[in-house]
Amino acid sequence: MIILRMSGGLGNQMFQYAFYTKLCALGREVTFDDVTEYAAERNAKDTVGNARPVALPIFGIHYPVCTREDLIRLTDADLRLASRVRRKILGRHSMEQHDEDFIFDPSFLERKEGYFTGYFQSPRYFEGAEDEVKRAFTFPGDILEEGRATGCAAIPPLSREAALRDQAARENIRSAGGSCALHLRFGDYLDKAGVYGGITTDAYYDAGIRNLLERHPDTRFFVFSNDAARAKAWIADRQAPERFTVVEGNDELHGYADLYLMSLCKDFIIANSSFSWWGAYLGEAKDKIVIAPTFWINDSGGRALQRTDIFPKSWVRVSPSGILLPGAGCQDRELDRAECTDYAGCTEHAGDANDTTHADNADGSRQRNTEQASGTDHSGRTDRETCPDCAGYSAHPLVSVIVAAYNIEGYIARALDSLRAQTLPRCEFIVVDDGSTDDTGRICDDYAARDARFRVIHKENGGLSDARNAGLAIARGDWIGYLDGDDAASPRMFESLYDAAVMADADIALCAYEEVSEQSIGAAREPLPAATTGAPPAPSGEPGDGSEEAEGDTTKAAGGRNRSGAAKCGGGVARQRGAAEADSVIKSATVLSREQALDIYLRSGVADVPGGINFYNSVWSKLFKRELVDGILFPVGRNSEDILYTTKALMRAKRAVYLPDRLYLYTLDRAGSIMNGRVGERRLNDEIPFYEEQIAFLEGCGETDLAQKARYYLSRRLLFYWEDFDKEAVTREYADRIRDLLYGRREEIRGILRDADYGRRGDRKRLSLFLFSEKVYRRFARLYAGVRRH
Repeated sequence: MIILRMSGGLGNQMFQYAFYTKLCALGREVTFDDVTEYAAERNAKDTVGNARPVALPIFGIHYPVCTREDLIRLTDADLRLASRVRRKILGRHSMEQHDEDFIFDPSFLERKEGYFTGYFQSPRYFEGAEDEVKRAFTFPGDILEEGRATGCAAIPPLSREAALRDQAARENIRSAGGSCALHLRFGDYLDKAGVYGGITTDAYYDAGIRNLLERHPDTRFFVFSNDAARAKAWIADRQAPERFTVVEGNDELHGYADLYLMSLCKDFIIANSSFSWWGAYLGEAKDKIVIAPTFWINDSGGRALQRTDIFPKSWVRVSPSGILLPGAGCQDRELDRAECTDYAGCTEHAGDANDTTHADNADGSRQRNTEQASGTDHSGRTDRETCPDCAGYSAHPLVSVIVAAYNIEGYIARALDSLRAQTLPRCEFIVVDDGSTDDTGRICDDYAARDARFRVIHKENGGLSDARNAGLAIARGDWIGYLDGDDAASPRMFESLYDAAVMADADIALCAYEEVSEQSIGAAREPLPAATTGAPPAPSGEPGDGSEEAEGDTTKAAGGRNRSGAAKCGGGVARQRGAAEADSVIKSATVLSREQALDIYLRSGVADVPGGINFYNSVWSKLFKRELVDGILFPVGRNSEDILYTTKALMRAKRAVYLPDRLYLYTLDRAGSIMNGRVGERRLNDEIPFYEEQIAFLEGCGETDLAQKARYYLSRRLLFYWEDFDKEAVTREYADRIRDLLYGRREEIRGILRDADYGRRGDRKRLSLFLFSEKVYRRFARLYAGVRRH
């Protein structure tokens, strides 16, 4: 026996009944509790008339109602003395199970007994029973007739005036060349803006309208709203307001009439409302286009992108910023061609697609000549844009990925292979050869000559920051990503970051990373997997000798030689992508407000972070909205340059999104890397000064609380560094210098510890003990370590 607790308005009741239909199809015995929820509403409002009625009888639906005995048994609600005593001693043994809003839980379909509460708002709860559900929700032919009984005592029949008005609206919809139901929800959604607001924005609606008009220029928009006056004011601000008609006059009790009229339209732009969801779902046009938001509610826990099971796979998703994700009816990012077997873009035009840029040397000579196309014969075609095979990449790129490379001939092919395998269309890859003296530059040119997406800059050595800045200067994408030349990206990395950023309406997206040892890289000599696989690409080439990098360059130095040039991709596959695919890779994403992101960023690496999120300094494995980072450059000639860059970007962001998937492959402990050597000098001369500049920047932005928090976490970080350097005699000099830094700020740090509650209590006590006495702290730490060993 399963009891479903009925609750909510008509749209929610329809989801519950659809779930009931599926359970019955599975052979379950199911009844409804249609009393408890609405009795609670009546008691809360003290007025029977204010409680929402059960509106399913509108469709002629009659459902089984649970018995009092079954309800008591499944909820362990027996009020007899013996049961009350048992519950007091042993606890309640209720079989109540509540669904998580907008998250499909298949276990509900497996259970055979229980008291189920919730709305079950996902089409997956009635998958396989869709036809039966649509038959159940078929509107009677006389639904708009005056005086027609509704089947529900609380819902009076339509008046003559209302019936005539709705019948006229029906004729207008049917006579329109193309009709779109557009739902604007005001009223209660304005009161709950923290939950529902900022999702179906003006930009969302404008993008949906524009998309439909591009496909069906004769479309008329029928606007349904719970506030007709606001709806009319909204229409007045749109282009061509004569295309819009407000369907008005039905109150909440007679909302079923609006639902019926909605379902008559061909296309739909819905609000984040179960009411318009059903209007769109019941629409009968086979080629209907449904525009829906990328997420349904704002979730204070950052799980907005996880609560998206309410969307059918075929619906087009539009972000609050008006960016369309691909789905049925949306071709913005789909490719109509089969990609070339070996390289993206056709081989006929591969050469003329790339730009190879050559910078002046300090002595005025040219390194390779001017920027030019180094292409092959067009065979009669005038330019690459006329070639249908190249059309997919001649468009304005969505994402620009900047790769800084210096003397990494044994690694660069692996990095570029991983970019060639990216599943996101419309990328450009800007490779900056920072004055390499080995074969790095030639390998980069080889890739650019054979793949339309690569552009290469050859410049005088200036270090990592200078190389990245050079790439930024010519980047054309709406989003900016970074890849270190000796690392790699999994094939879906930039697709996942882009989709997550768009769906969350975020300005920054980041993912976790996998540490890969140099030994495992050197041992792997397998072909690059196909672009559609999830495995990271393997390197190609032969080991060889290396060379040193310029001062200030934190790219990892050469560890091997690759004379094979660009390895073949193994076959690209053009993919028709849908919103469901995008959802599948970001189900575990966490959406962070600017304040949450900054808090996590400041504490990452030195304190516990909620949800295990690691918002580290490095710009690799992140994707930044271009307009967010315009004007932010990397400081040249210093290491740890990412600290200030990421801080400035976060201060401009409204939202960030974190993916726990390890999509970036970081080469660990590579011989010759500045990041793996001279750690003490780097921390003292670059890292710590950058953290101090971070504090000054936050104060300059008026963020005094954040600046104070940054001071605490810098102090905590310094203690970590001291502990590392104090372990060995060879590094104790650095430990002494860090101790002097901490003692020089002793009173400031004590004031922070006294006035604020940052980090864990134990960490604050450890810091206080160290400020009291380094010698006492060292003895205490050794004693504590001994206790832990035993």
